[in-house]
Amino acid sequence: MATDPVQSVQAHRHEVAIDRDLRRPLQRMAAFLPSPDVPYLTARIDWRPDGTQPNSRPGRDVIGRKLDEVVAAQDAHTPASDALTQARDTIVSYLDNEIDPSVQGVYIVAGGEENVFVPLALGLPLETELDLGPVPVLTPLARFVEDNPPFAVLVADQREATLTIVDQSYAAEELVIEGSEFPRKQMQGGWSQRRYQMRADERIAAFARTVAEETQRVLEVAGIEQLVISGDEVITPELDAAWHQKYRERIVGHIRLENRATQADAVAKALPIAEKAARAREEASVRLLANNAGGPLAVSGIEQTLLALQEERVMNLVMAENFHADGWADYTMPFAGAGAPSGQHPAGGDPAAMIPIAREEELIRLALAQDATIEIVHATVPIEEVADGPVPQAGDGPPRTEAARMLDEMDGVGAILRYAFVDSGPAMPEAQ
Repeated sequence: MATDPVQSVQAHRHEVAIDRDLRRPLQRMAAFLPSPDVPYLTARIDWRPDGTQPNSRPGRDVIGRKLDEVVAAQDAHTPASDALTQARDTIVSYLDNEIDPSVQGVYIVAGGEENVFVPLALGLPLETELDLGPVPVLTPLARFVEDNPPFAVLVADQREATLTIVDQSYAAEELVIEGSEFPRKQMQGGWSQRRYQMRADERIAAFARTVAEETQRVLEVAGIEQLVISGDEVITPELDAAWHQKYRERIVGHIRLENRATQADAVAKALPIAEKAARAREEASVRLLANNAGGPLAVSGIEQTLLALQEERVMNLVMAENFHADGWADYTMPFAGAGAPSGQHPAGGDPAAMIPIAREEELIRLALAQDATIEIVHATVPIEEVADGPVPQAGDGPPRTEAARMLDEMDGVGAILRYAFVDSGPAMPEAQ
C-alpha cells in the first residue's frame, strides 16, 4: 500500500465586505410587526461606481432624492414624519460612511414603529428603488438569495487540489490539499517498472480519496448543493470513483482550464454552469408542483397557496418572477383580501384600515416566517440560449422558459406542502 501522499490540508477564509448569510435577516424582517401608521422604508441600491468617475455612485444620488421626496410628502410633526426623517438620516449616514468600495449592491430596511435598521451589503448589484409600506418589501431580496446560491469549484491535479466556495461571485473560502512528490522512478525495467507504476497508481487513488473526503466534508458543513470540477485526465477518473453517491449528485458540471489559469479564471468559467444548474432546479420544482397539484401535497393558484401558507403547511413556495396580484390587508385584525380596498370591510372592520398591498409580498412574507424554501422562476430564456434556438417571430416577445410556461397554467404560483390537510368530515353519531 502506498504511503499517505497528502502533506497538508489548509483552510482559508477570505475577508469579504459582503453579508453572506442573507436567509437569517430575511426571516427576521419577515417577522417585523406590521406598522401601518409609521411605515417601513425598503431601499435597494445599485452601488456600482460610475465608469468614468470611480468615486461616484449614481445609485447613491438616486436613492437620496427618493428619500427626500418621501419625507417631504409627509405631514409635518407627525409620528410618521419624525420616524421617516430619522430613518432617512440613518440610511444616508450608512451609505456615506460605512460601505466598502468593493460592494456592488445594498439592501436596507429602516423605520417602522420600532425604528428598525437592517443594512445588507451585497456582492452583486440591484436595481435602485425605494418602497414605503406597512411591512418591509422582501421579494427582491428573496429573489436575490434564490438566484445566487453559493457553489463550489474544485480544481485538482495529481499533486494539488483547491476547493473554492463562491458566494455572490466572491471567492469567500478556500481549501488547499497538497500532496507529496511521486517516488523516484527506477531505471530498471520489468518487475521494478511495474511495481513503480503500481505505487504511482496507488498514490493517485489515495490522493483522490482524500480530496473527495475533504470536499464532501466542506460541502456538508457549508450546505453547498452545487459543485463544478476541473481535473486533469489522470485525477478525474479516480475522483469519479471516490465520490459518495449523495455528493456525486451535487456535481453540476466540468470545466477545462489552461495551465496558467487563476482562481478568478476558474470562478468565471464555473459561474454559467452554476446558473444553468439553478434554472434546472427551478424547472424540477415546477414539474414536481405540476405533477402533484390538486393532490394532497401540492396546491396551485393564489387563493389555495395563500390558504396553505396561513395554515403553515408550505414546504416550498414556487412563484413566477413576473407574478403579481393586487390585494389589500387590514393589519389591525389581521385580515386580507383580493382586489382594491372597497368602502365596505368584509370582516366588519374599519374600511379605513384596508391598505393596498401586492399579494406576492404577503406570500413571500408568510413563506419566510415559516422557514419555507422559495423558488422564484425565471420567465425568459437566457440570451445565449435564444441565439442557439429558432428565431422568434416578430411581436411574440422574449421566449419564455419551459418552467414559466408550466407555471402559467397554474396561475403563476403554487406550493409543495409539508403535510396533507385531512378533513375528517362530520362526527359519527354515537351508538344507541
